[in-house]
Amino acid sequence: MSGKNPLTDPGGYASYGYVVGECLTQLGYEVDLLAFGERDEEVPTAGGRIRTFGSRTVPRRTEFFPFWCRRFAREIHAALGEAEQAVVHGVGPWSLAGVLAMRKNRRIKAVGSYFTTLRNEMFWLAKGVPINDYGLGPKARYQTAYLVVLLTLHPIERWALSRLDTVFVHYEYTRKLLERELGLRGRNLVMIPYAIDLQPKAALNMIPAAPADHPFEVLTVCRQEPRKGINYLLRAYRLLLDRGVTFHATVVGSGALLEAHRKMTRRLGLDGSVEFPGFVPDLSGCLESANAFVLPSVQEGSGSISLLEAMSYGLPVVVSACDGLPEDVQNGVSGLLVAPADPERLADALEALARDAGLRSRLGRSAKEVYRTRFQPAAMRDALRDQYARLFPGAKGSGD
Repeated sequence: MSGKNPLTDPGGYASYGYVVGECLTQLGYEVDLLAFGERDEEVPTAGGRIRTFGSRTVPRRTEFFPFWCRRFAREIHAALGEAEQAVVHGVGPWSLAGVLAMRKNRRIKAVGSYFTTLRNEMFWLAKGVPINDYGLGPKARYQTAYLVVLLTLHPIERWALSRLDTVFVHYEYTRKLLERELGLRGRNLVMIPYAIDLQPKAALNMIPAAPADHPFEVLTVCRQEPRKGINYLLRAYRLLLDRGVTFHATVVGSGALLEAHRKMTRRLGLDGSVEFPGFVPDLSGCLESANAFVLPSVQEGSGSISLLEAMSYGLPVVVSACDGLPEDVQNGVSGLLVAPADPERLADALEALARDAGLRSRLGRSAKEVYRTRFQPAAMRDALRDQYARLFPGAKGSGD
């Protein structure tokens, strides 16, 4: 469970939870995906039965996960019936639901998939809103939220993580973070392959150059939040215009800072060159028309689903050298890495791609090959099969 409905929520946790559900369904498990929603309802999907639960009193936000997890734990007990065994697989802090359910039922094993911690994420949300770009109000709000997480939610997350039967990670960065912040070590901290759920429609070979009468098209897909470094990207775009580079940029995604970024775009004189359409449900058109993809994060936690989508389409990528991103992109081979929060270096990398179609083609082909070899569902499915079998030695190959 990821807390959010993969059919209606654009977040990475929900998409990841659905991929796990697909893998487990293919392995023969009966899968329920639990999420909060406007009302109680069930929807059958290829990734399992999505069950949403509404509440008149608890807001549908991640920071209220302890309350939702108590509800999910009760629903898990009610749904088990006469099942001999069950695994509750949580994503991030939502793993708490499995721990709560496991305490009352020995038939349950609780596992979790982790990318970052609430403490680490909120630290960078607070740090990523410089006052000169966003003002004092947002800075104060995010700093207050960080202190609340540090004093209340971080101890809960730490308690739950220490009681999981297995914690799955996909990046070396995440493994080191959990060891450093939470003291997790040993055989219960397991690295497994990663996969994303999409059907690329891009051409398999060459990356087309931008026509002479068409500007260089750059795409970014991310939530509009402080960790994503969009303020630094906009300053890089201003530098590109000053250098005489013709381009058009689209920054897709909703979030708390969307309007602030639109205002910053106008303030920097980027009207007509940069647009923020908000949330786009189907990214295929954006990916097919782009000539490059850029992700300027100051903190990512581990990797990025939107980055992997771009690589699957064969787009040359420019990404920050932070957290787990360098584990997916080799500088100068499958993309270009730049220092976080550095508009000058970001502009240099984008200018190099804009002026060199051959470089775009070479990096794009390499990025697609990295995706093909490292991020396929079969490898993730096989790893989950082996790890689930370890939870119930001697049991059959499928369960609930």
